[in-house]
Amino acid sequence: QNTEVSCRTGDRVMIKTSTEGPFTDPELIANEDIINLLKLNLDTNRVEIGTMAAISSLPESDYQHWHRDVPIIFPSLQKDIQLPSQGLIMVAGVEDVTFDKGPTNFIPSSNILNNQRNKIRIGNWTKEDVSCEVNGYCVPEIKRGDILMFDLRTLHRGGKNRSKDWRTIMYITYVN
Repeated sequence: QNTEVSCRTGDRVMIKTSTEGPFTDPELIANEDIINLLKLNLDTNRVEIGTMAAISSLPESDYQHWHRDVPIIFPSLQKDIQLPSQGLIMVAGVEDVTFDKGPTNFIPSSNILNNQRNKIRIGNWTKEDVSCEVNGYCVPEIKRGDILMFDLRTLHRGGKNRSKDWRTIMYITYVN
């Protein structure tokens, strides 16, 4: 059995999980409600798992950089029309992730790509040529057993872990 471990920016570690139980439990990866949500948002009947991993933030780690998990495909085409997402990410709470443990931060509407171009600023960080006008971000806490889904194109970052404990989430990428 191979385990793949990689270091991520911002004092994070990603461990790709095995393709056997408990990670392949249908209630986790193929729940009917989740599959229906995926099909609707990905505009497809075909859904695959791209990545399954546990991502841990080390104790007292800083913020991760703002990023999208994939580059924008067909960027010039998407200035005129909004294409469906090529994938969604599901974050599953394997533990309670409170503000002090650094939940993922999201820039609302940053996945929407159209001809409206703005510059956004969050602290010292700026991003040009985005469609959202939000100069802020949201930080949803999650509890063990909760799931949170977002478009691969959404600008996000791992939050600052102010605690003395590791913070771990389950991360599953669904693609069409």
